[in-house]
Amino acid sequence: MSWMSYWLSCHQWPWNPSQFQSKKRKREEGKGPYVKKPPNAFMLFLKSERKTVQEELGIRNSAAINKVLSERVQNKRELFQAEAQIEADIHALNNPGWSNKANYVSLLCRNVYPSTLEVMTS
Repeated sequence: MSWMSYWLSCHQWPWNPSQFQSKKRKREEGKGPYVKKPPNAFMLFLKSERKTVQEELGIRNSAAINKVLSERVQNKRELFQAEAQIEADIHALNNPGWSNKANYVSLLCRNVYPSTLEVMTS
């Protein structure tokens, strides 16, 4: 089965606007709340250092700030990697069995996939 036929089997044509629900309604009907994944070391570093860099350099451009911070992170990498590991461990304790995949896989494709897999293998 080609990727196009798989894609078409996941997406019904023509689309009906009533098919689309708000993310909030889907979460209420679905398995539960959206769980954010734990921040990595660079995200923790950005969170702690962004304001100081903005004040030091007077830059408001996010891309420029990220570039400066990416050069500075090398000195403090180990500290923030340890902090990120702690955050990940806490996240794993609070959300056992959680997978980031659950937040992003389309519900429609999730339901269609097993039947298309059977067609592909037979």
